[in-house]
Amino acid sequence: MLVTSLTIKVIILGASALILAASGSLLAQGYVMPSEPILISLPTAIAPPGAWLQETGNIVKVSVSIDTKGRVLSVDSVRGPGFTCDGSTLPGLILLREAARLTALKAVFTPAMAGKKTFPSIATIDVVFPDPPKDKNSSETEQSKIEPLTDKPASQETKPGNGDVINGKATYLPKPIYPTVAESDRTSGSVLIRVIIAEDGSVISAQPEKADPVFGEVARIAACKATFSPTLLNGLPVKVSGFITYNFTGRNPLPYRRRN
Repeated sequence: MLVTSLTIKVIILGASALILAASGSLLAQGYVMPSEPILISLPTAIAPPGAWLQETGNIVKVSVSIDTKGRVLSVDSVRGPGFTCDGSTLPGLILLREAARLTALKAVFTPAMAGKKTFPSIATIDVVFPDPPKDKNSSETEQSKIEPLTDKPASQETKPGNGDVINGKATYLPKPIYPTVAESDRTSGSVLIRVIIAEDGSVISAQPEKADPVFGEVARIAACKATFSPTLLNGLPVKVSGFITYNFTGRNPLPYRRRN
């Protein structure tokens, strides 16, 4: 059994704990705030054959519900790895997320406690998958699977504006929702989103590269909903990466497609 380094966000669910959190006066009366559940064991996460780890990282965030004995009752949500879009149906991502879900179900915690009383709680676990082994004798066929992301114009993807493979190819580019926090002073700004596009033109992941903190997440959500015409390499559709820029002016965020 391997306990990985985890980020745990906890909400105590017991009614008594909610009262304690809501009223500071109870603390003055000698009440004890519940402790967070502590992860004590987690199986090693193993990526199944066909799981997709390219370009997106190897950490999947899994939110779980924990009972009063520290056992995982259910998995409430699975997100990631990295900046992958929640709605992506890429088979390799589905496989990876399912493996993360099954791993998290086997986690064991010390329960949340206040004094000698235990409480149900929820936590978010970072399920970390090992990096895939590098085969020094990998075949040309295996290497060709990742070339479209590196040898096309997208090889200049670290230099926005040079070789943007999604230029003019969006078939649907929704506007982000203008964030409420920016309404009072009608804040303006721009966001650069790096996207990875699947063979069918859907967006696999959307990562803010240059973003005002106020607009980054809403722009990322909008980019995940974009669709593109498939990119062909030797007549076959391939995954590619590129950039989308969103300009926020007052309450009118405008998606901007780069020109050659």
